[in-house]
Amino acid sequence: MITLKENENSILRKILNENISEQDAIELDNKNLVYALRNKVTEADCSNLVNKCYDNTISSKVKCLYITLIRKYCTSEPFKQQLKILWEKADDILKEAILWRLLDDETLDEDWHQKIFDYVKINYSTYFKESIITYYGVGEKGLKEAIQSLNDNQFPETKKWIYLFGLIVYKDIDNEMVKSALSHQKTISKYSFTSKVCDYILTNFSL
Repeated sequence: MITLKENENSILRKILNENISEQDAIELDNKNLVYALRNKVTEADCSNLVNKCYDNTISSKVKCLYITLIRKYCTSEPFKQQLKILWEKADDILKEAILWRLLDDETLDEDWHQKIFDYVKINYSTYFKESIITYYGVGEKGLKEAIQSLNDNQFPETKKWIYLFGLIVYKDIDNEMVKSALSHQKTISKYSFTSKVCDYILTNFSL
């Protein structure tokens, strides 16, 4: 069992070397802790975590934590190819984690962007919405954090559309703010797929 009172090195060591429970994985899915653990993950650790994702005895929720932690290396070979293989084998719970890592790759082709877009459209009200709320929070605070993330230069321009889709979660908090952010990003984006997603949202979500 892992407790949040443990230091980060101890937590990471247990994640890598022990069979953690699904409840542990859920409790560890904390933005600040995840960021700290990602910085400690080595390339060898990344390989270990990805390999664990092929183990059918490990729950999808635990695998989601593994995938979340590999961000630093996910655009390197062979990991980005392994992520595509895992996506094809994954259930919808695990796909929710994998899609964020796939989109970290600015060379990901548009067919994959479309595949991921189709997934989030179908799963918006379940796994995707839950993921956004877990990451940003609820209410006005969550909306402000979600909009601020659009200026985050740590992810590629080609990934921005997924964050824009996440704004739908907050449309009942401030519809005009969400609509304004979408319209602005549609205007300034240099990536045509982002404009396509903005059009879809503005047309289908009463904005």
